[in-house]
Amino acid sequence: MHLVQDDVISMQIRGAWEFYETIPRYFSSLSYNARSIVAARIGWDKLAYAYFIEAAGVDLDGLHGANREMHAGALGGVWQTIVYGFVGMRLLAGGISFEPRLPEAWKSLSLRIAYRGYRLHLNLSHHGHRIEVDGAEGLTKAKLILDGETHVLEDKLSITSFDTVLQ
Repeated sequence: MHLVQDDVISMQIRGAWEFYETIPRYFSSLSYNARSIVAARIGWDKLAYAYFIEAAGVDLDGLHGANREMHAGALGGVWQTIVYGFVGMRLLAGGISFEPRLPEAWKSLSLRIAYRGYRLHLNLSHHGHRIEVDGAEGLTKAKLILDGETHVLEDKLSITSFDTVLQ
């Protein structure tokens, strides 16, 4: 569901999630990440964070026999969970989209992402989101969508979106 995000609408994802989440299963060390990403997308924020903690624990807590070695796949999955799950990044045909859903336990998140030659600096919190373009070697125009509002990427662009509901 996560990998075909443009082909599947959120209601389809929610229906599949509600069906499969009730079936007993065994987890691999990589399944926590995918479950966290999908849970964040459909608005199950607390469960998304719980799966994220499990994913981070694969190395930190020595789960699945990873107590002496780093589990590179799980670490990459943790990064994907942050970016695709909590930052809500989606790669689209004509641009990039962000719908941040930070966990309650986090005050804010700041990260940089390179996209089609544009250097994006994201500062996200529960009260607002800010994305700044800090340099651009992008040869083609691309769109950036933040919280449903579309912008055309260019150097020095600054976008701010405020949360209308104070938490």
